[in-house]
Amino acid sequence: MNTLDVIASQPLNTESEHPLYRQLQERIVQLIATGFLSEGTALPTEQSLCESFGLSRATVRKCFEGLVKSGRVIRKRGKGTFVSKGNDRPGLDTALNFSAEMAGFGKTPSSHVVSFQQVEAPNWVSELLELQESNAVWQIERVRLADETPLLLTTAYIPVELCPELSEEELEDSLYSAIARHSGTLPERADEVYEATTLNAVQAKQLRVPAGSPALRILRHSIDSQGRIFELSVIIARADRYKLAVTTTSRGARLRKNIT
Repeated sequence: MNTLDVIASQPLNTESEHPLYRQLQERIVQLIATGFLSEGTALPTEQSLCESFGLSRATVRKCFEGLVKSGRVIRKRGKGTFVSKGNDRPGLDTALNFSAEMAGFGKTPSSHVVSFQQVEAPNWVSELLELQESNAVWQIERVRLADETPLLLTTAYIPVELCPELSEEELEDSLYSAIARHSGTLPERADEVYEATTLNAVQAKQLRVPAGSPALRILRHSIDSQGRIFELSVIIARADRYKLAVTTTSRGARLRKNIT
């Protein structure tokens, strides 16, 4: 799918309490978050979006104005609208894009694919993904590195029927970008649960630390705009390099990640 096809893969909800310009804006932000729209990528023209969604020019223009104001895109007179750098933005912009997250910390990201295979989903994965016709999932194991230092071990599970043509070569880029390109599915939110653990011998070798070293085990559910879980990830993070800071105020709690 090209950019316009992915953005317009699902109609906007005319009955939603969120105005149409905001829905379109959020969809573009999701594509930036997945890495499908990377820095310097041109957005579709206002006219093409109007035609694809049946929107007025004023609605699309208001969407673009909000994206410019938030710093996610920039306009170039006579050339179009392009995704800006913006690696320091919190939220989905970095939570689902390891490369953007590491760049925000001033580190050079890289990945190593340990295994990529089609398997029958474990029971807990099948239940959470609500698999029915087929229990086949892509199981993707990767080591994620910053400045050549391994930080994370990730095991992702994705229904094969969602991306039947997914290839290992695409995993060098963002997994969420590949999912969007194949299916048009975009993450609206990610839920994560953190717990303390220790590394077994295999994990420790992959992360280049002694066996028994402390780590964080993170279970991530990626959820689309229809409320469906379309991807599960088990993430093992080195506790000596990966921190989670919590700030509590009268307005609530704010969490942020830190890499050392």
